[in-house]
Amino acid sequence: MKTFVFAVALVLGVASVSYAQEAQSADLTFDVNVGTVPLAIQNPSDLALDDGGAGTLSPGVAIAAVPDGADAWLQAGLAGSGTNPYQPNLGGNPASFDVQGAPSAGVVVSFALPYLLYPVNNGTGVIHVDYNGTSACWVDDNGTANYFNPKNGVAVTLNQDPTAPVHFNLGGIFSVDPSANADEYIGVAIVTVAYTANS
Repeated sequence: MKTFVFAVALVLGVASVSYAQEAQSADLTFDVNVGTVPLAIQNPSDLALDDGGAGTLSPGVAIAAVPDGADAWLQAGLAGSGTNPYQPNLGGNPASFDVQGAPSAGVVVSFALPYLLYPVNNGTGVIHVDYNGTSACWVDDNGTANYFNPKNGVAVTLNQDPTAPVHFNLGGIFSVDPSANADEYIGVAIVTVAYTANS
């Protein structure tokens, strides 16, 4: 019986010798250099709206100022898939900007929108602003205006040609408060553009 115990002890001794062998380690650095293509909002232009003295911007009347994608207001009928008619003969221009970045990259364009416009000088009252599916558009590389509701933002694929930005226009539905008098009324919209996660 002692011999058997000795044999087991010997095997354990050999096993412990094999675990006591020397080990080495080294660090391997992964160095990946990613070139960036900056995402830019270019050529921002403010919205300007007037009725040219026609009286269409009058208290209590909702006026849909629908952009045409070429920095002007549509002049008659219905736009896109919207059901609200828009007002002809509006002066001024929609807000506009261009988005440029990595070729064929996906971007999300979102807005912080004004819902009230306030008088600049000594005016009283406000102008209420709302938005629908024809209040904004982006222009694809075929020159087609693609309408969307700016309250929801939009996902867009940038053009393959990195020198050709995607053009955007922004309008709205303007309702002059009954207490508003003659003045200039202003508000501020903020546009944000970000690459999508899967770009």
